[in-house]
Amino acid sequence: MNRATNSDRILSGPPWRLALVDPDLNLHRAVREHFAALNDGWQVETYASGAEARNGFAAALPHVMLMDILLPSDGGLHGLQTFSALWPALPVVLFTAEVRPVVLLRAMMTGATGCLIKPQPPAALLPHLRKALDGGLALCEKAERLLLEGLRGLRLEHSALGLSWAEEQVMLGLCLQRRSKDCAEALGISEGTVHVHLRSIFKKLGVHDRESAVLRFLEGTAKA
Repeated sequence: MNRATNSDRILSGPPWRLALVDPDLNLHRAVREHFAALNDGWQVETYASGAEARNGFAAALPHVMLMDILLPSDGGLHGLQTFSALWPALPVVLFTAEVRPVVLLRAMMTGATGCLIKPQPPAALLPHLRKALDGGLALCEKAERLLLEGLRGLRLEHSALGLSWAEEQVMLGLCLQRRSKDCAEALGISEGTVHVHLRSIFKKLGVHDRESAVLRFLEGTAKA
């Protein structure tokens, strides 16, 4: 998963520039009108295709991008790969009506910064966009459930990476960027026990931090 931030390009604060890449012109209008009414430094640029967006980005790169993965052309994982290769620091949040769990998981591994499932009112977009700008994982509740389903669908046998069942559950939480406290609540264990599992996970995976553990876990999962 790509967790790069735009800190190298966002130094002076707003105005933030959002690029919406979606074939729905009515959606373009609704998002532009909403952000214009906010009057808090957001500028919205809209594109109907990936090719249009790349041409626009050549002149000036936005701070964050909302992209329908079901674009009529130049969409899907191939389109996402193109954007990630050209602009690896650009946060790309998928904005789509339908996505299968395994496709969402692969999209996150390809470089997506998050996913929002339509319909989403324009007012619901801003918190997720701010999270993406901060380097976080921007997921609506439905997308989080889909991603978790995708992770579980590709889970390894316990012996493949040497992780216990409990350690795998903690790893799933890390992949969703959950805090130790949230992992503890979800598993019905103490936060201290989560930390014990993390130390064991780091040792078994040969890593020293959470981000490296997530990358190692996903690489192993993808090869399974």
